[in-house]
Amino acid sequence: MNLLPRIPLLLSAAALLLLLSACGASLPRLPAAGELYGQPVTTTVDSPLAKYYLEHYLAGQRRVPDWDARLDQLHNGHAPARPLTVAELTALSRQFSVDTAALFYAKSLMDEPRNRELQASFNQQLEQLQNGGAEDGLDIDRQYRIVFVPGWLYRSKPWTGANMAAPRALLDRFGIEHHLIELLDNGSVEDNARLVADGLRPLLRDGRPLIVVSGSKGGAEVAMALGRLLEPEETRPVKAWLNICGALRGSPLADKWTAWPVAWATEALFRLRGWGGLDGLRSLSVGRSQRRASEIRLPEHVLVVNYVGVPVSGTILDTEFEKRFTYVQLRDYGPNDGLVLIPDEIEPDGLTVAEVGRAHFLSYPDFGLRATALLRAVTRRLNGHAQPRTIHAADGIAP
Repeated sequence: MNLLPRIPLLLSAAALLLLLSACGASLPRLPAAGELYGQPVTTTVDSPLAKYYLEHYLAGQRRVPDWDARLDQLHNGHAPARPLTVAELTALSRQFSVDTAALFYAKSLMDEPRNRELQASFNQQLEQLQNGGAEDGLDIDRQYRIVFVPGWLYRSKPWTGANMAAPRALLDRFGIEHHLIELLDNGSVEDNARLVADGLRPLLRDGRPLIVVSGSKGGAEVAMALGRLLEPEETRPVKAWLNICGALRGSPLADKWTAWPVAWATEALFRLRGWGGLDGLRSLSVGRSQRRASEIRLPEHVLVVNYVGVPVSGTILDTEFEKRFTYVQLRDYGPNDGLVLIPDEIEPDGLTVAEVGRAHFLSYPDFGLRATALLRAVTRRLNGHAQPRTIHAADGIAP
């Protein structure tokens, strides 16, 4: 095989990897073990304060007065009745450490009463499935049609889980109707959103209730389809949208990798891998994503459920190389899941289930069980336990 024509591409790809790897300065790794709302966390963290926060402060143990005072300041000064923003978390990360901010952010999400209610239901369903409860036929109300929207490069990189194969296999096993909307593998958010809208229309005509489940970049595409391309009355059969690790407002990684001079190396790597150009990546740039999000008005009748992983540094550094160096690049902005800043994954008027210690986790071996547990929790909520989608400031945060 003649490699000469590919030498420029190989050099470009190598240059990109070297550039990105150079950003991955070594991080402190302090062993820590604790629990947050029943979720055990055993890993390493980036600072003594984060270790103390996880092991003692969150458990109600006050042992170091100076640190207790700092953490009291964190809790007393930042307890909003809405999800924290990227800017707020960036500031907290610089003041306290990224892992401290991540743990506090996870706690603030779980403190919200209606989040906590759904979180408890999800945990219960997951435990049943892990203990063999899948044998009951998944116990998902069969009146609902499940529609999956895949993530970026779901055909080229099926091992990422973006093709939703794991939860689809479980639904197949028990004969529960579901559909996958086929998208452009590396298409822009805008182009794929049109495909989502076109794919949903025939499924909406008979009025049968459905639940849309999206992963990663597919979340931005579903948001645009439901909140801009389809008429609100068209979407009436859509009862819920499960936004799993959704890149709703893009990622700074897209800006980094499509800016000069890195863009030429990125495109060379993409073409070497057979992914084509940079349309998909450019559509995830922060500015473009924020402008797109500002034009979206989701229908009020759709229950939006966000599902996010909130890792600390050790849980990322112990994963594969690709997640490690992307996570480190994003640390300057605060808590991230290895690909996206966590606040940018959350539709703020929705409910949120958070998994402490997990990364952008469609590729986890148990993703199928977790997505199915979430479906079970959501269908139970829809069948008599749902509350209005909008979270009002007056609801407050639980102490």
